[in-house]
Amino acid sequence: MSFLTGRKVTMEEQVKQNRDAIRTAQKEIDKELFRLEFENKQLANQIRSAAQKDQGDIIKIHAKTLVRNRKSIKRFITSKANLQCLGLRMLSISTMQQMTKAMSQSATIMTKLNDTLKIPEMAKMMAQFSKEMQKLDDKQNMMEEMMDDVFEEEGEAMEIDMEVNNVVAEVCNGLNIPGITQKQTEQIGVQQAIK
Repeated sequence: MSFLTGRKVTMEEQVKQNRDAIRTAQKEIDKELFRLEFENKQLANQIRSAAQKDQGDIIKIHAKTLVRNRKSIKRFITSKANLQCLGLRMLSISTMQQMTKAMSQSATIMTKLNDTLKIPEMAKMMAQFSKEMQKLDDKQNMMEEMMDDVFEEEGEAMEIDMEVNNVVAEVCNGLNIPGITQKQTEQIGVQQAIK
């Protein structure tokens, strides 16, 4: 809870604040590591110059300080690694929080969707749709049968006329006989075909 505004701090805000604090602490550790490494270089130089001058007491003092600095560097490196691990855990928590929020929203949407789907009404509507489709199929089949009947009769009459013309043409050998009309030619052809 924020003391200034009086409102509750969200999880995202807490994670952001903690990540900022971790980042600041890591920068401070980096500064201290840089300072200690620089100091170690100076101590190493001082130990070399004291060794050249054969100053044993000064060498021991600088060596103790160098050992302490190296231990401090190890501790700071461990602390920095722990802070990085903590930062990764915070990121993991933030990711889990977002995933939980998304799943909650999905569950809400699915609940609303389930509420809008009324199974009995849909079943009734589907049955009515199926019934109407069956009626339409029946009507279409009836129309196709009627059309087939009409076209079969027409086609049959045309086939008969063509056969009559063929027979007349065979009998008359393609000659035009004066005084005989097409109808009479057809009748002659039919009579000869009957014989």
